[in-house]
Amino acid sequence: NDINDFQIVNDDLIDKYYFYDKDYENKLCVDCKAALPDYVSINNGVIICKACAERHSKLGHSVSYVRKIDQGWDHLLLSYLERGSNNRFLRFATQSNISQLPIEEKYTTRFCQYYRLLIKSEIYADEPPEAPNKEQGMMKCDVNIDYFPEFNDYQLVKEDKKSMKGEDKENFDIVK
Repeated sequence: NDINDFQIVNDDLIDKYYFYDKDYENKLCVDCKAALPDYVSINNGVIICKACAERHSKLGHSVSYVRKIDQGWDHLLLSYLERGSNNRFLRFATQSNISQLPIEEKYTTRFCQYYRLLIKSEIYADEPPEAPNKEQGMMKCDVNIDYFPEFNDYQLVKEDKKSMKGEDKENFDIVK
């Protein structure tokens, strides 16, 4: 698949209930268990609450590309959530012994980097990445390598922030 193969999805069909219905675990923030979260970490394929989204956004979009659920979807973005899910991530995190780590540590491990790249390889029908061993997996990944350049096309430009009002303006920093 090429990024140009992905078409816009009818926004009327995609809301948080669409994701809640896909996986029971999606009804709770994957990190803190807050009920009915309304943000997503696209490349991790998980649904998170606003408080956790703010922490995720500080990790950079290569580690956690955060958007509000009602921000608009295309098939590429949607495919990350459909291949991921809170349930799949929680099983992976438990098996990798990273589930109890703080957000800032958990998502910057090589285990999580592997997980993100595994989802991406499934979407693009590429060879899966090599899984790190236990020792390597707990190491910090290189957060400066951008494994998700396709997300650069979704970034808001600074001029857009000037025209925003209220909650949209508050959420700009979470989006970038």
